[in-house]
Amino acid sequence: MIKNISVFFENFEPLHEAKDAGQIIFGLIDTGINAELITRDKNCLTQYQPSFAVIRAKNNDFIDVNFWENFESKVIIFYYGLHYYKKYFQAIKAANKKIIIKLDSHGQLWYPLHYFHSQYFMHSGSWLRRLARIIKWSIPFWRRAIVQADLKQLEIADAVIIESPEALNNLVYLYNYWGKPELTTKTYFISHPVEPLFTDSDVAFKKENIVISVGRWDYPEAKNPKLLVKTLTNFLRVKKDYQAKIIGSGEDVVKKLLNRYGNDIGDRVEILGCLAHDQLLGHLETAKIFFMPSRWESFGMAAAEAVCCGCSIVGTPLAPLKYLSRQGLSGETAVNFSKQAVSATLFLAAEKWERQEYNPREIADFWRKKLDRKIIAKEIIKIAEKI
Repeated sequence: MIKNISVFFENFEPLHEAKDAGQIIFGLIDTGINAELITRDKNCLTQYQPSFAVIRAKNNDFIDVNFWENFESKVIIFYYGLHYYKKYFQAIKAANKKIIIKLDSHGQLWYPLHYFHSQYFMHSGSWLRRLARIIKWSIPFWRRAIVQADLKQLEIADAVIIESPEALNNLVYLYNYWGKPELTTKTYFISHPVEPLFTDSDVAFKKENIVISVGRWDYPEAKNPKLLVKTLTNFLRVKKDYQAKIIGSGEDVVKKLLNRYGNDIGDRVEILGCLAHDQLLGHLETAKIFFMPSRWESFGMAAAEAVCCGCSIVGTPLAPLKYLSRQGLSGETAVNFSKQAVSATLFLAAEKWERQEYNPREIADFWRKKLDRKIIAKEIIKIAEKI
């Protein structure tokens, strides 16, 4: 019977408390597990007052066997456990601990999936970094060295968790491509959890003709604010009974794009900036459609919160959005990343709401059961007890 579990997340910041890392810890605590966070000491934690136990240490501690032996936990959930953590893994295993790698990924980790046609590959970083990435992955020696380093850490781990079915499928394909199909037996799909504010709230489900989007719009490489504004402009010019709400950092980015592409529909677009989660909840409860135009997402926590509030999803063809849309039952994903394709999907969603093909209560009830942090924690505990 597992009583103690530690979560290691070297780059944890206070904002992660409301995201999957923090919610997994809370979920474990909710189910009766003594859970704690282990992280690297950093300036952003100086004034932080956590709601769970936090152990702050230095990088040298993480490669010290004695450091890990001092923890009662026999299981360490290791966040994003690839690339540079080999010595950490060796110290943890030497301390006789089990490791569950918690990936935060769409599963397209290596060649040939993580290659020239990937949206991440084409848009992430400066053109020099993209060129360097192309060169690196074009040389068989280098790409094999990169993949083999990751595979060795996956082999050391006792279990691996990834957060959407398609991401799991991608990862298993890559296992087979690189000659490690046996890793499939210890790799599991488990969703990110959503905080109780969204899974336990009492919703009236009085939906209005509102399209809502939430994101870090000052991170344009991933969140794609240009596609957001162009698509909403195209949609609102036709659907004059709809309005849009855009929430998140980077208001200036959105305003400039709206002035450039959609000045004529500006009176029906509300730009709200960053909101506290309890304020966000109220907006999600009244919106019909949650629109996510991202180029890449590991899971899309905002989209997960939206379906828990009875919104339908409209998004680009990303692994987590395909999962959260349930292939049309709780949303739609576009056939590609173009404005034409995404606009068509948005029009389809509005029509399905008009035909009453979406039931917000059914959407919310389904996803609240799936994404409840206690349910997710119990799935992780099963794996911890199995390994």
